[in-house]
Amino acid sequence: MADKGELAKLAIPSSVDQPVAGQLQGVSASYLPDNLELLARWEKAKLGINLASCGAFHISYGFAEAVGDKSNIEDSMTQAKLPQAAQALFGADSVLYYWKELGIGVSGKEKHS
Repeated sequence: MADKGELAKLAIPSSVDQPVAGQLQGVSASYLPDNLELLARWEKAKLGINLASCGAFHISYGFAEAVGDKSNIEDSMTQAKLPQAAQALFGADSVLYYWKELGIGVSGKEKHS
């Protein structure tokens, strides 16, 4: 998902614009971007929300040669090392897992202990 160009391929259906905008004070549905790359950039700039991806997985997926190699990931994405990724995972209220090969995302809503 962090590979350059992958987020832009994931369109946001217009049917979810209103439910998303309804959760953000002062935001209208027409103001929201139409794909996940633009949404990630908008969230970072306007809301201070960062999307993160684990550098070790970038190597395993073949679009990075070393942890810390950011040349082929979205510039709006924060690259995390394993300890930071684990801390974020265990401390999050909700986590979205995305499997590129399957083209599906799964949201985990339960908090891990």
